[in-house]
Amino acid sequence: MKKLLEFLNRWGVVIIVSLSLLVFMKECSTSKRVKKLEKANTELSTKIDTLNKKTVAAETAKHLIKTVSATQTLIDEELIDKKQLTLTDLYKEIQ
Repeated sequence: MKKLLEFLNRWGVVIIVSLSLLVFMKECSTSKRVKKLEKANTELSTKIDTLNKKTVAAETAKHLIKTVSATQTLIDEELIDKKQLTLTDLYKEIQ
């Protein structure tokens, strides 16, 4: 017991300071991680908002369904599959 008390008297302050320094550094790195995650979260939410703005309105979708025939859509799909084209390449070729 006497040796333990002598050790704590000699090194106690150093141990306490080093442990408190380690805890402080860990807390700083955790706050940095939280800030990075918050930044990524705001970036993703803005991307989602812009994607929501680009969606087609229900009225427009109904109009497109009524005006574009199903046979034309099937023909387009078959041509795309046969020629391995994208839809934009197909429309450029047609026009």
